[in-house]
Amino acid sequence: MLLVTGASQVGKTTLLQHICRNDQGYVTLDDPLVLSLARQDPALFMQIIRAASARTAQILNLSELARDADIAPNTAKSWLSILQASDIVYLLEPYHTNGD
Repeated sequence: MLLVTGASQVGKTTLLQHICRNDQGYVTLDDPLVLSLARQDPALFMQIIRAASARTAQILNLSELARDADIAPNTAKSWLSILQASDIVYLLEPYHTNGD
């Protein structure tokens, strides 16, 4: 994990975009709600980010995510909702047709 800090508009995000490989991501705290959550409980925030990122390109099981982050499933669902709204997490719904 790498923490990049600095004044506004100095190129932190651009730097991360250049150094992160395709299989890596980064989280920005530009969204006030995400920043508030991270400040409220930094350890929990990182637990959830790690647990969610470990499930990249996998079927999401909220119970497993909650267990790995050591939180209740409802809490995991709430946090996931916030991370989705902040464009940190994107849930891809399965594509299927049932022949109708």
